[in-house]
Amino acid sequence: MFYQSGSKAEASSPTESPDAAPTDPDYVGTLQFPHGTEVVFDCIEASSGGERNTWKLLCDDGNWIGRPEKCDLGNSAIPKELRANMSCYYQLSEPHLLAFDGDRPLAAEEMREFLPGSTLTFRCADIGKYALIGSGSRACEYGEWTGVKSSCIGLSQEHDYALEKPPTILFRHSLGPVAQSTDGKLIVWEGTILHLECLWLRKYGTPKWEASISHQNRRYAEGWTTEPGRDSQLEYRLSIYHAREDDSGRYTCVTPMGHKHTVEIVVKSVTCPPLFNGSSESSLTLRSSKLSGAATTGSGPIGVPLISQNDTRMGAVVAFSCPEGQNLVGEAEVECLPSGRWSENVPTCKVAVPCTVTECRDLSKLDSDLLIIDVLSSAVGAKATFSCPQGYGLRGEFEAECLESGFWSADIPHCRPVSCQPLEPPEDGYILGAGAETGAGEARVFRGGDLIQFSCNTDFMMIGTGIVVCQENERWSAPVPKCVPACQYPPVGESGARIVSRVSYFYRINETVTFECPQGKVLRGAGIIKCVSKGHWSAPVPSCLDAQGQAALSGSQSGQSVLTTLQAQLTPSGTPSFVSSSSNGPNQRKESKDSSTSK
Repeated sequence: MFYQSGSKAEASSPTESPDAAPTDPDYVGTLQFPHGTEVVFDCIEASSGGERNTWKLLCDDGNWIGRPEKCDLGNSAIPKELRANMSCYYQLSEPHLLAFDGDRPLAAEEMREFLPGSTLTFRCADIGKYALIGSGSRACEYGEWTGVKSSCIGLSQEHDYALEKPPTILFRHSLGPVAQSTDGKLIVWEGTILHLECLWLRKYGTPKWEASISHQNRRYAEGWTTEPGRDSQLEYRLSIYHAREDDSGRYTCVTPMGHKHTVEIVVKSVTCPPLFNGSSESSLTLRSSKLSGAATTGSGPIGVPLISQNDTRMGAVVAFSCPEGQNLVGEAEVECLPSGRWSENVPTCKVAVPCTVTECRDLSKLDSDLLIIDVLSSAVGAKATFSCPQGYGLRGEFEAECLESGFWSADIPHCRPVSCQPLEPPEDGYILGAGAETGAGEARVFRGGDLIQFSCNTDFMMIGTGIVVCQENERWSAPVPKCVPACQYPPVGESGARIVSRVSYFYRINETVTFECPQGKVLRGAGIIKCVSKGHWSAPVPSCLDAQGQAALSGSQSGQSVLTTLQAQLTPSGTPSFVSSSSNGPNQRKESKDSSTSK
């Protein structure tokens, strides 16, 4: 996402974090930062372990996007030369963020270990609806992740098309597939008709498209969509007809407010290797060295699955099945990815094993006070899953399979007590329910799975996660949130005015709310109010009057003004006072008095 400065508000210095400082020394001591400024922080002592070594904040129209982390000692206590072969750990917990190890996506909330030299790639769940903040790629070096922690922020569609947010971009296509790559690009098949829909409320002006491509003479049609079923008051379209390679580049939608969002397009006909050898004898012989020399039956080669289709284009999904009497070993379907590789290895078919084959040790009879074992059978191919009760963490594999050798594929794990350090409530906030101490004044012990719920005092809003969980790695699932001064939702009541900007329970300091009236009504009062201090708006909520009522009110106010002026001219006796004119002399006073009396 890209921002434009323009007339946006500045922000004061971001909240300081102990043991951390900006990487650019010019920022130290700065009191005001212009719109669009990025400030990157590093821990002072040394790069801390895990996810807290570096982070970035972005100034957006007077507010900081992103949250400061805390520096902890982590691996920095170990000399760097001893950390060369240390692994890194990563748990995907940020909303709308996807992480990839090669082409394989990481499962959410699963803590995984990565060997030194491993690289993770990040992008948002939808590159048109969310913008990536932080590094798009991070490597494991010396037991720590390089780069800046990655996260995704929602664009205008997620905020009811708020005017102060960058615009959402939707993708509509025909005559060919499109897909989002692991590094956040939109891959488009050559010849595809692609429409980029920039979402902006038409009544507030017209956005514009900017294209940065290699072929500068290329021109694209743009305008408000007119297709049936589409919203012509919201979708401002740029169309690429029959896309070709020189259409590759960056496409940016700029709103009348100056906010931008960019998507990078790569036009390329991506295909994956064929799943058959192309011979006329059979289209079922897969390209796999493991299948060479396989025996055959009347229904086809043993070990070769049947495929649902021969399409190898990007986005194609191929399903597998086996002839009667054989079982599928591997994934039941694969997808051709934007990288030109299949999402999974090609499965094989295996002759069904009779039920009288060797069995594994019966785990249901295992004597364990804590370990919970879920196993239906001890036959070859059966699986057992392991878990622990709340307050305990599993040490070892969570699943094992009975092998043909008669042994389970993993050792039996065990359960170990898990606890997390007590947390202090946020400043200007409190902890709901159990606090850091027991009723006897002793430190409370939080076991694995325990929850802590935070809340903020009146006229404060929460930044961060309101509920944290004690995890099996003995860390809380998120840092303690912050409570910042805010204003509550303005009391619209029966005023008739409606909010057209972002609607929220709370608004931060300097955040504004915009009102409008239904058609035929006139707004009386301030059309935009600002949260100026804790719990205080800059003006009352305006009201809506019909045009006649507004005119009558204006006339009444004008008449009242004239009456006030006349009353100010009354003498102490209650009669009007007059000023003599040099041209009329005393007669002017008499005429005025008679005229006043006749009235």
